[in-house]
Amino acid sequence: MRETSPDHPMVAGHSLFPGVTMTPHYDAHINRADAAHAARVDPNVITLWTRQGWKDPDTGQRRYLEVAARDWRGRPQYRYGDIMAAEAATRASKRGRPRTRNAAPLAA
Repeated sequence: MRETSPDHPMVAGHSLFPGVTMTPHYDAHINRADAAHAARVDPNVITLWTRQGWKDPDTGQRRYLEVAARDWRGRPQYRYGDIMAAEAATRASKRGRPRTRNAAPLAA
């Protein structure tokens, strides 16, 4: 099996080989689009986490997503572990809105 590198995170459950589960590399740097895909949010949410932050449900303090590095074009790269921590904290928030908020009403 291929070794993980900071440039190529391995996402749990994805593999070219059936029955092989790979563990994620939490220190890997990923771009905004990959971060949004991993956290199952819109790419604009990644930018909001960087600029406005989110409120930690355990401590109540505001936390911000830090840019870990920049790619060769100067675009921000984020640490995979930080993305997953932000995603878990915002999903655990009591203020979080249900995902079906804009869904069509059920027929009576």
